Amino acid sequence: MESQTETALQIFGLLAQALFSICDRDNDGSLEQSEFAKFHEAFGCTPANSQLAFKHLDADGDGTLTVEELLNAWHEYYTSNDPQARGNWLYGDPSDKTVAVGKSTPSGNSKFKIQNSKLKTPRINPGA
Repeated sequence: MESQTETALQIFGLLAQALFSICDRDNDGSLEQSEFAKFHEAFGCTPANSQLAFKHLDADGDGTLTVEELLNAWHEYYTSNDPQARGNWLYGDPSDKTVAVGKSTPSGNSKFKIQNSKLKTPRINPGA
């Protein structure tokens, strides 16, 4: 039987691979900052915010992102309680509340906000 962590990692892996495939416009197997910026643009990130976030997400400092770096960022973003976690930069500057997405804050307020509009996530009804 799979643990919840293993299942979550499989889902994060699929998301990371899908995002990677969409963003890797030159199909070279890595994402440059300009390619990843298109993802950030969808969440209202400014170019400066996206550049700063990219530097934080680029774990090995080689100037590109790999699927593994995206997978780690996704996992950290949604599961880590560490305010210094690299994954907190997945959707841009974590201190910019207009672009933070999909994570509850310690006060219980949802960080599902894009340009100050609240989004709701669908709930899965296991009995359906």
